[in-house]
Amino acid sequence: MGQRTYVVLNLRRVQSLDLSATHALEQIKERLDAAGAYLIFTEIPRGLPSGLKMKRYLREVGLVRDTEKALAFRDLDQALEWIESQMLSTEPGLTPVDEAPLELDEIETLLGWRPGSLTAIASVIEERRYAAGTKVLNLGGPEDELLFIRKGTVRVVLPLQGKDHWHIGTFGRGDFIGEMGFLDPSRRAADATALDEVDCYVLSRVRFNALADSQSAAAAHIFEGIACVLAMRVRFMNKELRALRT
Repeated sequence: MGQRTYVVLNLRRVQSLDLSATHALEQIKERLDAAGAYLIFTEIPRGLPSGLKMKRYLREVGLVRDTEKALAFRDLDQALEWIESQMLSTEPGLTPVDEAPLELDEIETLLGWRPGSLTAIASVIEERRYAAGTKVLNLGGPEDELLFIRKGTVRVVLPLQGKDHWHIGTFGRGDFIGEMGFLDPSRRAADATALDEVDCYVLSRVRFNALADSQSAAAAHIFEGIACVLAMRVRFMNKELRALRT
């Protein structure tokens, strides 16, 4: 079996589709069909200026049909996850690597944190496992936990009106999530779901506070590390918001 080709078209900034654009997309789809390639549409806007739903329009003109090699996904991450699963299931020699869960010192290294940031407070860090499809963090929950992902992948989304949501990020081995609730213990603002089996280290703010005075250097390093990552994530989110306004 030859290697499959996947072409992804992100339509986030598309405002309308005229006949010329539709015809061009049809030609692209026909050529990809002939080559056995997949055409993947992502982030389709809610509607055209005329009020016609773009996804419905793409289906009506024959550009998107789930039974053929043209599909539509809500966002880019979902499309990439589907492509990855297809490649793993169909391409010879491509099998998931069963990596061992990271240890605390390995997480420190991957995050670029100073040695001892986490290992110095290992006594108050617990291990936890989540099955695929289960909630890791719950919207509105009172959790104050910081989760370091040892193995697996977690998808974090912000629910909007109806069935819509804003994809905040997909985090994997060596990342951490829950920093906002850890810094400001209040209601969770987002949902996080395990995409596969997830192993993680969990540090609650309550247990962290109990050791903060005796391990002041480690506590300072952890806050410094969280601040750096949080600043990076805010900068990325600002870029995303600016892109949505253009």
